[in-house]
Amino acid sequence: MRHDTIDIHTHVFNLRYLPLEGIVRSRLPKWVIGRKAIAAGLARLLNALTHDGSDLGAPPPVARPESAERIASADAMLLELAAETPRELRSHPDVAKGIAAAQVNEATAPTAPATATAGTNESVPIADGIVTLLSKLKLVNVEGLFETVDDFINWITFLRKDELFIMKRLFDTYPVDLYVHHMMDMEPHYDPGTCYYEFNAEQIRRMRRLVELSGGKLMTFVAWSPDRDPQERLEIVKEMVLSGGAGGVKVYPPSGYAANDARNEELWEFCVAEDVPVFTHCNASGFYANKKFIEFNDPKYWAKVLDKHPQLRLCFGHAGGEAGWFDRYSKKKNAVEKSWETSFAKQVFDLCTAYPNVYCETGFLPEVLDNAKPFVDRLTACVLAQPSFAHKIMYGTDWHMLERFEQHTRYFEACQGVFAQPVLSQYKDLFFYANAVDYLNLPAFEARQSTSESFDVGAVAPHLRVVQEKAETMKSRLR
Repeated sequence: MRHDTIDIHTHVFNLRYLPLEGIVRSRLPKWVIGRKAIAAGLARLLNALTHDGSDLGAPPPVARPESAERIASADAMLLELAAETPRELRSHPDVAKGIAAAQVNEATAPTAPATATAGTNESVPIADGIVTLLSKLKLVNVEGLFETVDDFINWITFLRKDELFIMKRLFDTYPVDLYVHHMMDMEPHYDPGTCYYEFNAEQIRRMRRLVELSGGKLMTFVAWSPDRDPQERLEIVKEMVLSGGAGGVKVYPPSGYAANDARNEELWEFCVAEDVPVFTHCNASGFYANKKFIEFNDPKYWAKVLDKHPQLRLCFGHAGGEAGWFDRYSKKKNAVEKSWETSFAKQVFDLCTAYPNVYCETGFLPEVLDNAKPFVDRLTACVLAQPSFAHKIMYGTDWHMLERFEQHTRYFEACQGVFAQPVLSQYKDLFFYANAVDYLNLPAFEARQSTSESFDVGAVAPHLRVVQEKAETMKSRLR
């Protein structure tokens, strides 16, 4: 059953879009001997084990139910990866050096059986060295990303699928009208920053193709990085946006920059001039390149940008995070209110209601799965205090980051429950649909596509027109 919903925050990239070596190296403890060799070996191994999807022209495989791919433990997942490793990869110089370095360190590897099965009925030999190398993933610091190492390794295991499989899994898990995929430009922020698919060529090409194959159900936001060459960073964004290949721009401050960094000014000027939506990560954690960069998530930096560019079309991802929105009642008088007043969530609320084109979304707020009442109460109070906020908050999931939670398939249902409550129920269509259409500025996106010479407009435009018509019908019921 397809829901009358837009998911404003999703990801469909796989491991080959990430600078794996740099990420692993930066998050292995400094006491690990041979971190560089281990990170290089793991990157070589994991990229080789990731499905390519060739030119993205083949039909996607049938996705299995979510539970079918969940493995009991990190050790079991590592053994499955080892079983899939081809013989020739074991002797690759990067892998061999990584194994040698891994064997020097204290043992963290599961005991490897002589053979194992890897998606077939045939047993294949297991190399102890491969298991030892893979076991170093258990040492990766997952702070800010995952609750446990098992969650991280499960995510790694899933992201070995090709993009078509991942897109179809998203479509099957959360059947909605439109999905917005956010790219990540992480190459300039890690050492080394090399991705298997280079950002300004292969990643962009593959994402454009995926949008075409989706029939208009997937929209891409191109990623921005101020750390790229000043001669090319804005041109990358302009080419993708003005050609109709991207509907907006994704920025990610925990990569290492504040919103009001002078290097970003050219981007804000372009986005205001073209009325292009910008989407930013905003909570107290994230896929930071350095822990100190979490500071840049603070909405106070965006307040300075908006003071200069009040018409900027902006969405705060995660609505500032769970703190503030989900604070529970306390026996201490005014404790919850004090927490709200100092939270990112309160700043996001203030900016959404102060500026005409500022929005927020609810991706990756997993507390809604366990106890939504504090969120309902706070959101209700916000709407009663500022009715305009009902026109600024949108549904999102942050899938596949959300996929780590076993109950993540209930996320849509949980959010439906929030907007079934008194006061909020009258704004359900806005939250799940119409606000997203307003934020995305689809008429301008469609106009850019109509003049494109490098994008298959016919593959996406008809569906986007249906989405716009449906949003207008919803808003007319509220007039």
